[in-house]
Amino acid sequence: MAILELAQVEPRDVSVTFQDGMLSIRGIRKAIPPAERRRYHKMEIHYGPFEQKISIPGDIDMENLTAHYKDGFLEIRLPKKPNASVGAVDIKVE
Repeated sequence: MAILELAQVEPRDVSVTFQDGMLSIRGIRKAIPPAERRRYHKMEIHYGPFEQKISIPGDIDMENLTAHYKDGFLEIRLPKKPNASVGAVDIKVE
């Protein structure tokens, strides 16, 4: 699971893709309109385009990937494929 803080980013402005073991999150945080601008001593929110890439190890279940955005947080679930075999497997020697 991955959780990203995306305050003041609209869900329509975010793109999430998973390919070849790499999770990519791209989007844009639009600047505050000029009428609302204030003078800040420190600002920790950066405006404009952003991109985050995360390497995800293991075999991911591509059919059950989900992403939910709520209250400024994007939660991405990448379930791993269930193991096909559990326990010991007898291998015939030829």
